[in-house]
Amino acid sequence: MGPRIIAIAVFAGISTVDPGTFVRYGLYAALAVWILGSPGRLRIDGVFWAVAASTIWMFLTTHWAINPEAGAAFQTALIFAVFMLLGRDAIRTRRQLQVVATGFLIGVFIGALRIIGEHYNLIPSSTPDESANARLTLGDLNANYVGYSMAGGLAVVVLLWLLTKSKRVKFSLFIAAIALVAGFIFTDTRGSLIAGVILLAWLILARMTKKPPIWILVLGVTVAATVIATGSGVTSLKVLDFGSRATGDFSGRLPIWDQVRPLWNEFWLTGAGPFATRVATDGQVSAHNFVLEIGSSQGMIGLILFVIMLWTVLWTANRASDQKYRRTIVGAFIAASAPAYLTGAWESSAAAWVLLMIMSKASVPPAPTPSTDHERLDATTTRGLAR
Repeated sequence: MGPRIIAIAVFAGISTVDPGTFVRYGLYAALAVWILGSPGRLRIDGVFWAVAASTIWMFLTTHWAINPEAGAAFQTALIFAVFMLLGRDAIRTRRQLQVVATGFLIGVFIGALRIIGEHYNLIPSSTPDESANARLTLGDLNANYVGYSMAGGLAVVVLLWLLTKSKRVKFSLFIAAIALVAGFIFTDTRGSLIAGVILLAWLILARMTKKPPIWILVLGVTVAATVIATGSGVTSLKVLDFGSRATGDFSGRLPIWDQVRPLWNEFWLTGAGPFATRVATDGQVSAHNFVLEIGSSQGMIGLILFVIMLWTVLWTANRASDQKYRRTIVGAFIAASAPAYLTGAWESSAAAWVLLMIMSKASVPPAPTPSTDHERLDATTTRGLAR
């Protein structure tokens, strides 16, 4: 495997445990991979245009942004978008996809082992105050980021599982999945716990049906996103505010959402620019919901472009694959990632964009074998002699 793919795989792993390093050096790594490859053969497809359109619109919104730090937010988003596009362009075969996906999985697996190894004798405390202090993470990295990355790693486990027939590899993936679940339990990230349950249910359903009903997941995410964005019936979601850290308001998310909705209502079409929610909220934080965050910062235009991008990356880009495989993989991504998008700042995280890059290549074909090449040559020669 060439150094270009190894570099992409390494930074895929870094995105899960050290997003700061990814932001500082990821763009340079992606540009190096592109330049050392075939710069003139950059694949301009639907994914490219969808990502480009969403990113360009975000850039335009910086011109009327209400937060002076909007430019910095766009620069980070640009790094993620460029890495995704150049990284996926380098992935041309199934083997290359497996290497990059394994790089991502190794990153979250090492993170899980670090947390378990350093804190195996600790468990979340029984009271809210103590539990908040007992949340375990990697250094200063946000515990939710770590937990969401591990949940995303479960989707990668599913992808790699379906791409291999090796029992040894599948056993290794099973061990990795157990470590990831244990890891996000230690971080006490409820969104990841919910994601794990949904993913398990989805895999059981997908195995039982010839045509996995992915519309169930899409409908569920749509309903939840609508409830949060509009505030209508949002209190019904309190049933998910469980565990020792339960506060009755999703750890402060309910008041944050209440503060962001008026901002989106005021700038409903074009948004108030990146990081607008950090001006509108008391704690100067993101909306912790991708609909409210993108809607308030980039307006309905930006939200539509983002949804189109997700659809293109996950569904359209994999249209050449077997339908059951396609539905299973996309469903696994939705199950593992939906809680992070609905209750976190996941849409602006390095690991989320790397995960999208990997999933956009889920249907990449295997590399042609020498025998296949010879067969094509023989067929061409035969046709030539027949003439």
